Order: sequence, then C-alpha cells, then structure tokens
Amino acid sequence: MPRRRPHRWLLFGAVALVGLLVVGFVVRAMALHRDVEAMRAEVVQNVALMQAVDGGETLGPADLPPELGAVLTDASLDADGRRQALVSGLRARNRAVSVALGEAWDRSERQMLGAMGFAVATLALALVLVVLIDRAAEARAVALEAQVEREARARQAGLVEELAFTNTRMDRFAVALSHDLRAPLRAAIAHVELARRAGVEEPAMGHLGQVLASTRRMSEMLDGMLAVARAGRDPSIVPVDLDEALDEALARLQADLDEAGGTLERGSLGVVPGNRLDVISVLQNVLANAIRYRHPERPLRVVVSGARDSDTFHLVVDDNGVGVDPGMREKVFDLFVRGVSDSGPEGSGVGLAVCRSVLDRMGGRISLEPLAVGTRVSIDLRVVPGR
Repeated sequence: MPRRRPHRWLLFGAVALVGLLVVGFVVRAMALHRDVEAMRAEVVQNVALMQAVDGGETLGPADLPPELGAVLTDASLDADGRRQALVSGLRARNRAVSVALGEAWDRSERQMLGAMGFAVATLALALVLVVLIDRAAEARAVALEAQVEREARARQAGLVEELAFTNTRMDRFAVALSHDLRAPLRAAIAHVELARRAGVEEPAMGHLGQVLASTRRMSEMLDGMLAVARAGRDPSIVPVDLDEALDEALARLQADLDEAGGTLERGSLGVVPGNRLDVISVLQNVLANAIRYRHPERPLRVVVSGARDSDTFHLVVDDNGVGVDPGMREKVFDLFVRGVSDSGPEGSGVGLAVCRSVLDRMGGRISLEPLAVGTRVSIDLRVVPGR
C-alpha cells in the first residue's frame, strides 16, 4: 500500500544546500580568477620594467611603482646603483606577489575543500536520516496494520458469535412459536372433525368445512414460517454436485411428477460451493412449483439446463405451466405470496421465499420471468475454482 513520506523534505533540503554551496564555489572561483589575473598582470609589468632597466632605457617616476619612484631621485646613488636598486625592488615585488598568490590559492583551496566536505557530510546525514525515518514509518505502518487487522478479526469474531447466538434464539423462538400456536390449531381441527362426524346439519356443516380449511391453512403457514426461519442456517460449505442434488430432488418428487404425467429433460450440470441439503431444498421447491402450477390442458414438460462462466454457474429451469403475471415477478418471493389467483392450484406461498433466503446466504441469486408458454426460473450460483 503506497504511503506518503513527508520527511523527504530533509533530502530535498540537503540537495538545495549542496546547490547553494556549488553556487558559492563558482563565485569563489571567479573571484580567485580575477585576483590571479591581477597578480599575473603585475608580475608581467615588473618583468617588463626589469628588462627596460637592464636595457638602459630611461624611466620616469610615473613608469615605476610609487615605492620605487624615490630611487630615481636618490642623489646618493649613481646610475649603476639606481639600476641595481630598481631591479632588486622589482624582483622583491615579484616575490611578494608570488607569495600572496600562493597564499590566496592555498586559502581558497582549503575553503573549497572544507565546503565540499561539509556538503558531502550534510548530504550523507540527510540520506541516513531519510532511511531511518522511512524505516521507522514503515515499522509504524506495519504495526498499525497488524493492530487494525487484529481489531477487525476480534470484531468479526464477536459479530459471528453474536449472530450465532441470535440465530439460535430465533430458531428456538420459531420452534416454540410454531409449537405453541400449533397446539390450539390441532385442537380446533380435532373438534371440527368430531363435530362433522357427529352429523351436523347444513348450513353448519359448510361453516365447519370453512373453519377446518382455515385452520389447516394456518398450520401450513406456521410450517412455512418455520421453514423460512431455518433456511440456510447450516454454515457448513462443501462442494455440491448439482447433478447429484437434482437426482435427490427428483427422487423426492418422482411420485408427484408421475401423477402429473410430466417429463423432465436435463443437461449435465456443475459443482458449486454450498450446503448440500440447502441446494437440494432449492431444486425441490422450484421443481415442485413447476409440477403444482402445470397447465391442465397440456402435458407437463420441465427442462433443466446450466452454463458456467468464469465464477458463476447459471442454472435454468423452464416449464410449460400456467405462467406468472409479469407484475408478480418479485412479489412471488415474499412469504405467503402466490403467483396465481386463489382459484388456481393450491400452494402455501413459501417455497420461493425459502429459495431466496437460502441463495442469499450462499451468495447466489434467483429470479423469475414469464415465457411465451410457461415460466423460467434462473438461479446464479458461485462455482468452485478449478472444477
């Protein structure tokens, strides 16, 4: 993960300081060059004067340095003495210039070497500080990431534990609610049956029939609520062979399929991660709906096919039944909602709700769409990599 390193300004500052020192070197070198040129010009002038004196040329005070101009007016010296005094003075000036030039050069060299040493030391120190700070920041970041990961795992473990506890309580509540409500329903059904057997006359017999149908409907609704509450609660995930799961679902529904005189066509399916019993439950509910909501005027035909892309297996179940109203495509997945009118085939309105609950927990999805003849149920499931 990329991180910003604001301490890099140390390195930039060191580079800027070195740049200033380089500029100083250049300025100092130019000044030294000017001094050297001036001293060289003075030496050349002194040599030319010595040659003029040795050649016997006549020189005036204006031609000589101020300190040697007095030699020309010194009455105690003859011409030869003046010549020797001038040559000696000019040679002394050359020696003084040479000494001054050497001292200036040595002084400049020492200053430049000292400045270069300071620049190198500064740059090296900046680099060392950058490396140390960078490593310290990296260590702090790693420690922070480890701490965040530990806290995230702890929170996740707490949430998983809390979820498991909540699921357990919900299961107990659903079982208790189902049991407590079912007991008076069983009693009501039993009393209605006894009353009907006792030979109750019409219209009371018709009313008792309606009461019996309603109590049985409520019992079915309790079973549906319990099924939805328990759907997908088993957390065990294993590779599930869809062909084997379809075989099991068909075995449970074979009698109903034979009674309906229907046929089922199938292709080769794949392997998905999930809970085997949950996958069988989904297939069984979808096939049971196809059988229950078959069209009374044509033989039932169900086609099960599948196709896989990179990480999803697309399972499709087509039937030629009574179909579904397009406006009910999503509502049929709600609990106790049926896709046909009350005068149609009997059903609890629970199966598709159970399917969606199971697939949501598996990370899959289910959808429904009407066909020109019948209904298509599409189920998307994650596949097992490499299978």
